[in-house]
Amino acid sequence: MKLTRFRMLLKLEIKRTLKLMPKMIVSAMILLALVIGIAIGANGLLSEGVELETENKITIGVVCFEESKLMDYAKRILSSTESINSVVDLRFVDEEEAEAMLERGEAMAVVVIPNNIISDIIKGKNTPLEVKFPDNAGYEAAMFKEISETAANMLSTAQAAIYSVYDFYYENDEGYYIDDALDRLNSKYIQMVLFRESIYDNTTVVVTGELSVMEYYVVSGAVIFMFLLGMNVVSLISNYKKEVVIFLKQNGVGEFKQIMARISSMTLVYILMSMLIVTIMSVFGICELGVALRVILTIIPASILVSSVVLCVYVWLKNKSGTVIVLFLFTMIQGFVTGAFVPEVMLPEVVLGVSRFMPAKYIIEMFKGAYQNNISVMFSGMVIVFIASIISIAFTLLGYKLMVRKVANS
Repeated sequence: MKLTRFRMLLKLEIKRTLKLMPKMIVSAMILLALVIGIAIGANGLLSEGVELETENKITIGVVCFEESKLMDYAKRILSSTESINSVVDLRFVDEEEAEAMLERGEAMAVVVIPNNIISDIIKGKNTPLEVKFPDNAGYEAAMFKEISETAANMLSTAQAAIYSVYDFYYENDEGYYIDDALDRLNSKYIQMVLFRESIYDNTTVVVTGELSVMEYYVVSGAVIFMFLLGMNVVSLISNYKKEVVIFLKQNGVGEFKQIMARISSMTLVYILMSMLIVTIMSVFGICELGVALRVILTIIPASILVSSVVLCVYVWLKNKSGTVIVLFLFTMIQGFVTGAFVPEVMLPEVVLGVSRFMPAKYIIEMFKGAYQNNISVMFSGMVIVFIASIISIAFTLLGYKLMVRKVANS
């Protein structure tokens, strides 16, 4: 009998949902057009090539205390490397002129190269470079600092290999082979430096990982679309009257079953909408059939999570207009911190830390796994989304119990 009452409630919720579907489809198409516009704009921003003119180069002052043939050779390599010259204007100056360049704002940074740096690198001795920045350094200086730290880490890795050579030959009492081994190792390093530009002739480096820029924004846009659609799904929610609430509880349909009936009807909207869109994309060749089937599989847990989040916001605010505003702001914040607008590799660490608490991050990862046919990533994402759904439903249930108690006591 109790199960029958729940089925009746579920049937009523689904029936009301299906009646509103035409309206929801029109609203969804408008939202989809908005999300596609954002994706196309972001795709153009990341894809377009930018020609750097000479006046737009970054000026770096270099103070070099070492005078040797090897250093002269290193200077010539730096000065003749196209990838460096296209973005950096290296100026070899003395220490006094370098300080003046920083004070006048003519240099973004000054690199001080100590004496014997070349021989120390070859021998594996850790002799750090000094990088100076102006007092009013902007974001460009911060970027250069990150690059400098990365270069220092790469250099320490190279030096670790040299230390390993020493340790290996000394441990085996064959120290007389060290010089020959170091010569071979350093020749490899020099070869990698001299021919490093060839990687860009054979490898496409993108900020969106294994996905193309367009694929990345299709995946991210799908998640943003689901959360924005929540603003329309709110129209499906209506408060039960006091008599209905009491009747349902008396017949064994408690708060948990009531919210699960609502989440089920909202999830149905997401599944139907998503299947419609994915089917259209598959028919027009935008995505392959296998990709479409995997995406449809991941849409189910994603729909449950988004539906529970939408209902959770509503039961705590108890106001549809407020829910719509909060959902919009929450979606925009999620889009920024999870890399839906700007790829994650271009975001600061603080923002990436915040993204770990956003449901959109894990839905995006789940969709990426489905798109790339990476089953392990897809299923691990589904597990995390399932756990997040449980947490969201728990908060929804807590808020709904308080709301029902207030209605019953009114």
